Amino acid sequence: MVTTALLVVISAIVAFALRSRPLGAVGFVLASYVLVPLVAGDITILFRPGDYAFLATFVVFLTKYKDRFFLELKSHPLLNFLVCVVALYSVVARVIGVGGFRSSIITVLHVVVFPYLVYLIVCASLKMKDNHYKPLLWVLVPLMLFQLLLGWFQYQTGDAIFWESKLSEQWWWGSGFEVTQPMGTFGHWIPYAMFLSLALGISTLVKSRVIWFSLIIGTLYILTLTAARSGLIAFALVIFAVIIRELKSRDALRILAVVMMLPVIAFAAINLFSSGFAETLRSKLENDGNSTTYRIEASQWFWDNWHNFTLTGLPAGLDLRESGVLNSSLENAFYFYAVAFGMLSTVLLALLFTSVTLGTLFSKGQEKLTGLAIALAFGISTFTYGAFGASEYSTLMLFWIAQAFAQHRFGQDHTDSKELLDEGAVSVVDGESNDKLSSIKRRRPRHATEQVAKLPFENI
Repeated sequence: MVTTALLVVISAIVAFALRSRPLGAVGFVLASYVLVPLVAGDITILFRPGDYAFLATFVVFLTKYKDRFFLELKSHPLLNFLVCVVALYSVVARVIGVGGFRSSIITVLHVVVFPYLVYLIVCASLKMKDNHYKPLLWVLVPLMLFQLLLGWFQYQTGDAIFWESKLSEQWWWGSGFEVTQPMGTFGHWIPYAMFLSLALGISTLVKSRVIWFSLIIGTLYILTLTAARSGLIAFALVIFAVIIRELKSRDALRILAVVMMLPVIAFAAINLFSSGFAETLRSKLENDGNSTTYRIEASQWFWDNWHNFTLTGLPAGLDLRESGVLNSSLENAFYFYAVAFGMLSTVLLALLFTSVTLGTLFSKGQEKLTGLAIALAFGISTFTYGAFGASEYSTLMLFWIAQAFAQHRFGQDHTDSKELLDEGAVSVVDGESNDKLSSIKRRRPRHATEQVAKLPFENI
């Protein structure tokens, strides 16, 4: 109770302090999910620490930018509809099939509602001012560097360093707990690798090429140590998108920087994969033990039994490994969700993810290719481990954040929503916008007090 109360207070203070830089608060939410893994979530009651960080951020944002939030909400009618349908049907299907109304609500909030609200906050924040994305980098870049350094120390020492007593309770360690593959604060190397790969796509928005290059080389190095094949595939997708983005920038210095980096990255990769650091990876490529066999076994069981949970969750229970049905877990986020909430719920959830990704595909945002690469990498992650189906939400959050970034047109002037209201362009009372919204000339806020004060690292 004391820990929960303390975290609630800290979350409220941070969210309030960052009220003028909401993406900094979004970074705080993401960091809370990353730094406190699921197995340590019981340090608070009812919700996980990341949930309290999100709720505080959402309440503060809604209080300060209510008009802008609802304006953004209205601009996504299809996504609003899908979120409502997925959330409501999932809860009903789980309660009827499995039971557990409270747990059903909490899971649906984590998988469907909270990430979508984060997406809306990011979209609305970017439309206020382009450089509102920078506070997110002030959190995400140090978070990545911390995870990279932690992974290195874990590899050197064989210890988890953080949350060791909690992480050692996870079933896959068996009777012995020794870290042979870096796992950060995630408890497993696959979600750790996927987080690093997806976060890299957003982190490379940082202007400093020294940080940019350090993150790429550091991530490549640690991913090799994890031997997570899906993480390396995601890394390759994201780096390809980032390189194309830089080459299309028409900025001579940016193009020169990436051209100079490419041979260095290629040289580092070749030497790394042929070194002793890649021994585990090479062994896994030659013989991954039963990893692929167990995944095939899980898929076969799923498609042989999907008719038992078509409309509702599986009545017999969810832990197929513990009950002896499978030798491992389902290793697929959508399989997990289908068993818990029914196939129809899962199809609707996949439709929601597809819809926001198509929104990115048909957008005119400069980060469209990066957003699509992150979406594809996220899709790979859902088929290679439990991800959101096993209550790991950091990559899910990154997916939604990336789509918001990808759909935004950076470099455009933005009009403050208060100014639009003053001009009569938007009616909050009846929820309608008239043609003046499209005809009004976009311009910067008229008063200096409306501008967000710059911090010393504004140009990072």
